[in-house]
Parts: sequence; C-alpha cells; structure tokens
Amino acid sequence: MDGCHASEHVAETGSFTAAAERLGRTQAAVSMAIAKWRNDWTCGSSSARIAGYR
Repeated sequence: MDGCHASEHVAETGSFTAAAERLGRTQAAVSMAIAKWRNDWTCGSSSARIAGYR
C-alpha cells in the first residue's frame, strides 16, 4: 500500500479508521504510509527545485 492510495481512501471514507478497514490494514499502517508519502513528496518540493538543489 502506498501513501497516495491510502490518502485517496481516507478522502473517500472521511476517516483513517474507515480507510484502514477498507484496505484491510490497521489505522496505524494507513497513517504511517501517508506520513511517509507526504514526507517523501515534500522533500522534493518546489522550494528545493527553485533554489536549484534538486
């Protein structure tokens, strides 16, 4: 399960718990997947690209 996929389920269901039930995962696993995805995404954000670092 990737964070993007998990976040879509959270948006559709309105909660991390409901998304986890739908995905057959724990709420903690969904939260961690989204946190990792968000961190990975923000680390390559436009601010780094604008500064010429990435």
